[in-house]
Amino acid sequence: TRVITDIPNTNGLAFSPDEKYLYANGSRDKFVKRYDVQPDGTLTNGMMFIDISKDPTPGITDGMRVDSKGNLYETAAGGVWIISPEGKHLGTILTPELAANVEFGDADRKTLYIAARTSIYKIRVNTPGIP
Repeated sequence: TRVITDIPNTNGLAFSPDEKYLYANGSRDKFVKRYDVQPDGTLTNGMMFIDISKDPTPGITDGMRVDSKGNLYETAAGGVWIISPEGKHLGTILTPELAANVEFGDADRKTLYIAARTSIYKIRVNTPGIP
């Protein structure tokens, strides 16, 4: 069942830890939108969560994951952006090449693996990712 019709070039998606929100990005246009997830599985109240299009650094919104505090890890301009549940850019994990995807791993889920154009990188983080 099609649930999102307002994003051309959708790519990454992730749920908040409580699954009340779905995040989806528009890769070509470098943004992330957030939707309220209804009990019947439909999505409402689509809103711009963060717009990265003004940053001239190379990189598109592509893969994303969420940590246990609800912070979004989004591949974007310069590497991986860390974005608070309120949509504030907290910081960027800089990568030496364009980042494409991310995943939390290791037994404690505190290692962020980053798939880039020609390499895989990893970095330890303080907050574990959600499974």
